[in-house]
Amino acid sequence: MKAEDIKKAVDYKKAYLNLVLYALDKGCSISVWYDGEEDVLKSKDYKAIKDSIENLDEAEISMYDKENKQVGWAFLIPYNGDEDSICDWTMTPLLNEWDRQYSKLMKELEAVQV
Repeated sequence: MKAEDIKKAVDYKKAYLNLVLYALDKGCSISVWYDGEEDVLKSKDYKAIKDSIENLDEAEISMYDKENKQVGWAFLIPYNGDEDSICDWTMTPLLNEWDRQYSKLMKELEAVQV
């Protein structure tokens, strides 16, 4: 297994990065907003999106489908003590599907932790 694969697997545990990876996998582009200003504009570049979010105390991300229609947004706090958090998000099909898969992943991980 490559170091890059391990890093990505660790990212899947962080809620905000899991959401970014999930949305990108579904073909979405993502904008990162901070204090009303766009930091990243409708990008599919995971590293650029991740770096932007991780350089901020809080951020809002907007997700767009292939037709450039907004399909959801989420408010993120990448560092909250030892935890990251997604404080709020829209109740859209994309985000509801993400929430279900992320909750399932966390339950599965809890079951195998020693």
